[in-house]
Amino acid sequence: MTKRDQNKFCKIIGVFNLSSSLVSLLVMIRPLFFVHGSVEGFVSLFGYSINVLGQKYISYSLDFISFSSFLLLLSNFLVVIFSVFLIYNDRFDGVFGAVLTNVVSLGILRGLLNGVVNELSNMNRIRDLSTTAGFIQFPQTVIEPTPTFYFLTNIYPLIIIIQVASTTSLYYVVFKDTNDE
Repeated sequence: MTKRDQNKFCKIIGVFNLSSSLVSLLVMIRPLFFVHGSVEGFVSLFGYSINVLGQKYISYSLDFISFSSFLLLLSNFLVVIFSVFLIYNDRFDGVFGAVLTNVVSLGILRGLLNGVVNELSNMNRIRDLSTTAGFIQFPQTVIEPTPTFYFLTNIYPLIIIIQVASTTSLYYVVFKDTNDE
């Protein structure tokens, strides 16, 4: 592969990495779920606002996910800036580091999504209650996924696979070919 072809290939991978990071930034900010019934509110990776029977709900799990998402948001923001700088200056040896950072970020993002789903499944356990004072019937809790959630569960794994494949091929093109010469 000629140096010119390597540069074209690296530029394509860099642009894909840049767009993948921008999509990750948008996905983290958008709400993943809306909750209605005895539990009202929304949940995103970046934060949540939930009221259970009129009282503010505090979840240490969702707080941890929000904090981790902030760090991931910062990482993706730096990858975007770094990728733009590298692509603009034709520094393709550094694109590999940005792509590796993005691969790790995509995996962490998927894990955070699983944490949100687990926490919400626990919220759906408010049931009717029988006491000595009588029978208490709570409104049904409806957890409504947003299009962002469907994007993360259906399309995002494809982006992860493409990102891993592009990282492997980028390693081969940039480092393997230069070591063979």
